[in-house]
Amino acid sequence: MSGPYTPYGAPPGGYAPQGAQRGYLQGSPVDFQSAIRLQIENVTNFNGRASLSAYWWYALALFIVNVVVEILIIAIGSLPLTLLFALVMIAVGLSGLSVAVRRMHDTDKSGWLLLLGLIPFIGGIIVLVLLVLPGTPAPNRFG
Repeated sequence: MSGPYTPYGAPPGGYAPQGAQRGYLQGSPVDFQSAIRLQIENVTNFNGRASLSAYWWYALALFIVNVVVEILIIAIGSLPLTLLFALVMIAVGLSGLSVAVRRMHDTDKSGWLLLLGLIPFIGGIIVLVLLVLPGTPAPNRFG
């Protein structure tokens, strides 16, 4: 194999034209801090693509927030505060919906496939498999 490694037969320049950089909404890889910051900026944006790193770093952040909130709920034990924390967790959880839809777009699938997660037992497994698939190496119908 000659030249730099390019996964999935992508051209050496990636999806973007020569010399241009791919952005966050074009499926560019991001680090932990960038994934959180850029997702908060795009929390209501269901268009574009999200790379594997953008999705999974944000999922990790949501998991950490959930663990901290659960510990606070157990430590404090107040019913009104527990309800407030539950509302916060619903809002935080819904913020992950847009990045999940964009993750599906990166694999050239509709975000509506996330509804498969509503099927008991098998639905969550199907959605998990769809979320770990590699993104399409070239532009697709979602960007």
